[in-house]
Amino acid sequence: RVEPRRRPVPPARQLGRVLAFQFGMENVDSEFFSFLGDDDVLLPGWSRTAMNWMDRFPNVVGVGGLTVPVDPSGKVLVDARQYSPSGYIEAPGLARWIMNRRHPDWQGVLFRTRIRDHVALDPEVAPCDVDFLLRAGAVGDFYFTNEEAALFTRHPGSSTIDLPLRFVYPGELILGNKFLSWEFLGAGFREEFERKWLLRLERRLRSRIIRSIADHSWGEVRELCEAVGRLSPDRTSRGMIAVGHVACSIPWLFRPLSIAKKWRRKLRRERRLGYRPISLP
Repeated sequence: RVEPRRRPVPPARQLGRVLAFQFGMENVDSEFFSFLGDDDVLLPGWSRTAMNWMDRFPNVVGVGGLTVPVDPSGKVLVDARQYSPSGYIEAPGLARWIMNRRHPDWQGVLFRTRIRDHVALDPEVAPCDVDFLLRAGAVGDFYFTNEEAALFTRHPGSSTIDLPLRFVYPGELILGNKFLSWEFLGAGFREEFERKWLLRLERRLRSRIIRSIADHSWGEVRELCEAVGRLSPDRTSRGMIAVGHVACSIPWLFRPLSIAKKWRRKLRRERRLGYRPISLP
């Protein structure tokens, strides 16, 4: 049964995830839209709250709240406030935030439909949400609040950085190269992005080396060391590459790291960083 306020618009053929989101965005006939997967949840009242902020700030192209990551049982996995911006952000401020930290999850962002005049989803870019938020944040102002807006149900592999390296590494490079050639990108910010994007990828791969060592995934450790080595690594990254090679040669030496990771995960799960469990409807 279809909710009366919804208007289904089925495509003529089966589409992949990215093209399905693009198809939906192209067929929006209202002033606002948002992206929501079939296993994610938009919290009651958020759309009205976001539209009120839109009325207060007519120049913004999007209003975002906290997207709370949960597992399939509804338990909160992490405090979303640690990677979500807050307040009024002038362009290209959101893109700069994503470069220096990480992207906010787009399930909790309400966009103005006019943003599609500048931004489209690209099926060749693996992290399509990062790409969309980068482009939207480079050309438009945003407002972010600390109110809970949506639930993002995480499964194994639902986060881009958890995918196999053969997808993540080239996907991030394709995203960066396409973004640099984007016609709407200002020259000054283009230079800044070119300088910082590879550093961001390098940091992410470095942290993944530690995780892979803790998981005793020695094949992935070798792949990661090779990938970081191709990025003109700095002193920290060269040190991490050396650690990776040592770990592959003397794995028993790093067993305490695996134990520490398990205890850290257990403590985080117990504290939940001040969040309450949420029951999915």
